[in-house]
Amino acid sequence: MRIASIVCCFMIFSATALSQITVTSADVQSFYGDGKSWRIISANNLNTSMNVGTASSSAQTWALPGVSFTDSLRVDCLLPSRTPYASSFARATITRRSIIGSGGLTVTTYEYARITADSIIDLGTATRSQGQGIDNTTFNQKYRLETVLPVTYGMTNVKRDSSSFGGGGYSIQQTTQTVDSYGSISTPVGTYQTLRMKETQITRNVFPGVPASIDTSVSFTWVAREGLLVSVDLSSNRQTSGTIPIQDASYEYINTSVGIANSAPTLPRDPELNQNYPNPFNPTTTISYNLPSGGNVTLGIFDVLGKQVAQLVDGLQSAGYHSVKFDGSALRSGVYFYRIQSGTFVDTKKLILIK
Repeated sequence: MRIASIVCCFMIFSATALSQITVTSADVQSFYGDGKSWRIISANNLNTSMNVGTASSSAQTWALPGVSFTDSLRVDCLLPSRTPYASSFARATITRRSIIGSGGLTVTTYEYARITADSIIDLGTATRSQGQGIDNTTFNQKYRLETVLPVTYGMTNVKRDSSSFGGGGYSIQQTTQTVDSYGSISTPVGTYQTLRMKETQITRNVFPGVPASIDTSVSFTWVAREGLLVSVDLSSNRQTSGTIPIQDASYEYINTSVGIANSAPTLPRDPELNQNYPNPFNPTTTISYNLPSGGNVTLGIFDVLGKQVAQLVDGLQSAGYHSVKFDGSALRSGVYFYRIQSGTFVDTKKLILIK
């Protein structure tokens, strides 16, 4: 779940003419108030397209594609003081909690943020893993601007981050958010009056002796005022308007029929190999992946020539959310790849070791 979604909520569309709306700090604080419960419904690895529209000062209409969505996650909102890690995030004003698990392991994640009159600040996460002889908590603390408030048509927000990884390596990231159109969007839970936010993220990683890599991603988020968020990720960046291929789609809404509870852990709907964290790393990193069904799994590390340099997993595993730690102490600095195979699912991602 992304904390940036705090700004993206919808008001029900009426029979009146479409008009521009504004999402204020008060709106955000209201629908992420203590006791609110959300559902996140998603579809991943899609082979479909959607008319995302275009930048325009005239009202438009959009519709999520008719694909198979699944109830993938429940998220509960709490006051930070009601969480066990409030003292580590003293400036937080809201917390979002999710619980997932399988095979005897339960992972509870608390996302902390600060909402002010003019901005949303991401403060980081605390994640507790319990079961199978494990009970440990990891913290990822930060202080990063997510979005300027209020969100309104014509707003542009540019965020720049940079970090050093030692040994002369560094990363530069620029994210541009632009609210460039408005109208209404049809979803499985209704039609809503909305703003459209386009987000373009450019990441440049530079390391000694390694060619610089530049990654660009584009996504769209439809934003309104009451308890609904719609997001899509594009399959490529070659076309960003009109009817184009999309790879992921999701919508989130306030589940008004329930309050705070210890929600039952859910199984992943699709297999997924996640980006290792941290990346770059020295000398250890964690690789996580999701299995919607059990089966034989292999996970290995390969160098740029395709030679396997480490075997992390090779055997039967149950359905659920899995993670494994990789120690690169015996390897040289450089770019490596990790590859997973489970049945017909095969995926490969890049990781960077800096010493």
